[in-house]
Amino acid sequence: MKIGAKLMLARLPFGYRHCKRICLFEHGRMEEPQVAFANFQAHFDRSEMADKTIFTVLELGPSDSLYTALIASAFSASSVFLVDIGAFATEDINWYQAMAKHLYGLRLSREKLLL
Repeated sequence: MKIGAKLMLARLPFGYRHCKRICLFEHGRMEEPQVAFANFQAHFDRSEMADKTIFTVLELGPSDSLYTALIASAFSASSVFLVDIGAFATEDINWYQAMAKHLYGLRLSREKLLL
């Protein structure tokens, strides 16, 4: 029933940002630096890369933020590609400053991340 309702509401002439504002649709909790970092860390830890010092990140549907690009950079990714069907990510610089502050607070270094 919920999926049917969302499909019907998706046909309305409102954009994602308006629907999110009135709590109809939301991509996830990736706007919280701690959640985004924990999610990236979990995927990174589960990966079976032979060499975790050289890797590329591809994220399909990065949600409401581009945090993955910042986090992947802190993990020394060689390239990062974020692909979505629309421009849903916020352009509010305060979000990205909050993530940078979070990463700085973790005192990330390549050696620490690989342990």
